[in-house]
Amino acid sequence: MPAANASEAAVVGGIDVYGAETLAELVGLLTGKLEMEPHAPLDVAGVLRQAEAPIDFADVRGQEGVKRAITISASGSHNLLLLGPPGTGKTMMAKALPGILPPLSPDEAVEITRIYSAAGVLPAGEGLVTSRPVRSPHHTASSPAVCGGGIIPRPGEISLAHKGVLFLDELAEFPRMVLETLRQPLEDHVVTIARAQGTLRFPASFMLVAAMNPTPKGDMPAGEVGRRAMEKYLAKISGPLLDRIDIHVEAPGRCPSISSWARGERGRAAGRCASRPQRRGSDRSGDRGRTRRIRG
Repeated sequence: MPAANASEAAVVGGIDVYGAETLAELVGLLTGKLEMEPHAPLDVAGVLRQAEAPIDFADVRGQEGVKRAITISASGSHNLLLLGPPGTGKTMMAKALPGILPPLSPDEAVEITRIYSAAGVLPAGEGLVTSRPVRSPHHTASSPAVCGGGIIPRPGEISLAHKGVLFLDELAEFPRMVLETLRQPLEDHVVTIARAQGTLRFPASFMLVAAMNPTPKGDMPAGEVGRRAMEKYLAKISGPLLDRIDIHVEAPGRCPSISSWARGERGRAAGRCASRPQRRGSDRSGDRGRTRRIRG
């Protein structure tokens, strides 16, 4: 196979992988005129043990109530909505969440790598995805970009977030049609792309984390007029989609002085709380009507 893909194929055990730079090398290898050493196999379990999250959950200071809600969300793979004004750390906390999720198993790592390879987004020189993915599409993304599709169907953001986190910042700014397409994948953990030539199914077992401001201005409402503006803004999110988000937590805008904040608990300590057996969405179908709302 091409030498650039040799490290990717070396993840599969029990086979010898030879990478050829040119067609001449390939012909020489097949005819026996060229001797070539196989690519060194990859110790998948060892690589995964050394993997570290890009953002340590301990680097988040303050917002203890919100961090507690995130830990609960990670422990049960519950979808999460963060509501609060700008500057409260919603985005940072959401992106630090994978650090407290259970580490990838070898089978999960290979499965994610297959998706990234099929989509053509596997980083050059890397043969294995070693950490849970975090995908954060912009709120101007189209439905095919988020859910997959195109003339030649390819995986979308929800499939690239498989076994990881799909983070939707400024949730209310996404087109309603895009948000509504998430309802079926959130329930079935797969997305089906139907075309006249055939039907494709892409895996989409992800944890949805969304963040949004309470009003278009971003501030918390004050008075009756402000509350009406907030209700109108929140109404952009449909009820059926909100029912699929298990935990809603408010991030307060006013926090103590930064000098009084203690450094958060280490990501590994929080991870031990979150790495208890996770219940998938199908196990929690009876809880859809009881959305948890937590104030930070």
